[in-house]
Amino acid sequence: MALSMPANELDDPEIIISDYGTSFIVAQTPSPTLHTPSLYSPPEDLFNEPIIQPTAADIWTLGVNLYELLGERVLFETFAWDRDDIIAEMVNTLDQPPMRW
Repeated sequence: MALSMPANELDDPEIIISDYGTSFIVAQTPSPTLHTPSLYSPPEDLFNEPIIQPTAADIWTLGVNLYELLGERVLFETFAWDRDDIIAEMVNTLDQPPMRW
């Protein structure tokens, strides 16, 4: 999610909201896998833990996207979408994760 020009120069801007194919009816059991890109995935997904509350994962992803949108830069900056690099960036940004990780 990056704009390469100022918003006032866009002729016909279009906003697309995507669910990465994991939307479900809340009364049903959610998919056990997330299809969210690693930079936007919650830590539980990066540590291969089951996502017990998918709405919490949605809030995490929304927060990371809003930070990028409002802060005009990505929250976790890494050159590669490597899981270990992303986890290291999370630790640098947010401090130590819970002991179970």
